[in-house]
Amino acid sequence: MNPFLPPTPPPLPPPPFLEHFTLESPWAAAILLLIAALLAWRFIPNSPPHARRLCTALAFALAVGLLVMARAVETPRERVARLTRDLVATVATADSTAVRAILADDAALYWWLNPEGLPLAGILDRIDRDFASTGQYRVRDHAILDIQSQFDPPARARVQVQVRVTSHAEGVPLISWWRLDFEQRDTNRWLVTGIQPLAIPSIANPRGR
Repeated sequence: MNPFLPPTPPPLPPPPFLEHFTLESPWAAAILLLIAALLAWRFIPNSPPHARRLCTALAFALAVGLLVMARAVETPRERVARLTRDLVATVATADSTAVRAILADDAALYWWLNPEGLPLAGILDRIDRDFASTGQYRVRDHAILDIQSQFDPPARARVQVQVRVTSHAEGVPLISWWRLDFEQRDTNRWLVTGIQPLAIPSIANPRGR
């Protein structure tokens, strides 16, 4: 077992098929429609030219419309994924003001040093202290390796995110898994209400619970 790789938590269920391949990742469907447009033009037998042109134009229009719609619409899954990326980036850069905008007033961090939950003020204080330019966890570079999400209608979501972080102090990439709990507190506004580590190398029970 690699001591630098944490165990992978059980994966969350995959996204709904139709929503994922039309709004979140539409390129495969769009390419299939473009192929259908070419095939309609080339291989529809015994059809007058205007019929082939109509079928080709319709398939092409559907492909373009699908891409335009996917770009214009941000699904709840895409929204919480974007907020997850924003949260990781703002913590890494010690931007506690931006972090505050993503966290709910009652947000808490549950971890082995504070299993009962570190409240919002404590989270922001630790970011300012530990991730600032003079902090012990100042980040040199970071990357998100995986994001999974699961929704509990109508207004809750759980995210599992795998993060790679290299600090200036250690200089060695650290890979960890984290859980973020989201709630939709008003229309189209999702906020993080809970944060907890799921798997960190050399930490047997990172959640402390």
